Amino acid sequence: MQSKSGDTSIAGPRQIDVTQVIDHSTRKSLPITVAVICFLAIVFDGLDASLFGTLLPAIMKDLQMGPAEAGLLASSGHLGAVAGAVVFGIAADAIGRKRMMLIGITLFTVFTAACGLAEGFLDFAIYRFIAGVGLAGIVPIAVALVLEYTPGKRKAMASSASYMGIGVGVLLSALISIAFLSSGGWRAILVGTFACI
Repeated sequence: MQSKSGDTSIAGPRQIDVTQVIDHSTRKSLPITVAVICFLAIVFDGLDASLFGTLLPAIMKDLQMGPAEAGLLASSGHLGAVAGAVVFGIAADAIGRKRMMLIGITLFTVFTAACGLAEGFLDFAIYRFIAGVGLAGIVPIAVALVLEYTPGKRKAMASSASYMGIGVGVLLSALISIAFLSSGGWRAILVGTFACI
């Protein structure tokens, strides 16, 4: 269609600026809800980072592992996280951040609980690797969601507050270890804590 000015281009679909929509939204509770959910998800990272190290001596004794096996066991979660970072980064853009974060939380919680049922080094390392894959998808996606749903002037504060979840997770791991390691053992802590989540 030709306009008066002689321009023959056809107008495309109307562009929506998502940032403007969020900044001027009347639903003030949505950014808060997203931030709280993502904060709780980030708590997993701190919980895992500290809790596994606390439980490792008891795991070594119970499963009769030497230092080399224990080191490999600890590394298996980090190797999973490296693999997960690549997979989740690509998949989050393809099928959506919220869906991938839910998948990450599910993998992490199910396979961390499975670690509590492990009978030896090999199955424990496999469970730990898969849990690491899931964990890699939680923190970066959670922070991205917080930034996406938070109005512009509060983005820096919201992302900083989200990262406080790591410290809360570390604190929780210490409290859980003090309360239950001597009475319930490492298996009960892994199965119970993550089954509750």
